[in-house]
Amino acid sequence: MLVVPSKLKKKAFIIPTVVVTKNNEARLDGAAVFDYKNQLAGFLNSDETSGLNYITGKAKGGYISASIDHDQFAFDLQRAKSSIKADVTDKNHIHFTVSIDASGIVAESLQTIDFTDPAQMAKVEKAVGKQIKRLTGEAIKKLQDDLNTDALGLGDYLQRNHYDLWQSIKSNWDRGENYFAKSTITVKTHVNVKSSGTVIESKFK
Repeated sequence: MLVVPSKLKKKAFIIPTVVVTKNNEARLDGAAVFDYKNQLAGFLNSDETSGLNYITGKAKGGYISASIDHDQFAFDLQRAKSSIKADVTDKNHIHFTVSIDASGIVAESLQTIDFTDPAQMAKVEKAVGKQIKRLTGEAIKKLQDDLNTDALGLGDYLQRNHYDLWQSIKSNWDRGENYFAKSTITVKTHVNVKSSGTVIESKFK
């Protein structure tokens, strides 16, 4: 089920999609993507939507499933923020770098994690960062390759920070020449495990 806002924007945007379970309970599951014409371009699944939210700085917590040496654990995300920089030397190959800082606790693990061991903690942080990169990568691929629609807000970034360039390409950003699809988007992550939380026996199979 889609709930389309009454006042449409003149640029790409997303709205959450709602599904009804067998128990007649409504829950959010993925998102619908609308292009600059306010026409439905397609849908993002739940993982792709999570990836988009990390890039846009709208991630509001939740659990990330990751693994160390094939042992799974659940990371309880408590804070995430993102920042964007761009190399606009060549408008045909704009290079965006998205930096994502995330912090949280390990909520559930197959084995007790030694939070006093820097090497083990580095593995936890690397594993979580890898998962965030996977999620963001799926969102980027879907939007650039399949939907050709900038729901990431990168055009807004260019308008704020590279105004003259934006004026020259805005009519061909995610349409026409589609400089958005031609852009390279690199995601860098920094994960901080704040504390151990309550690590219990995992339910993962």
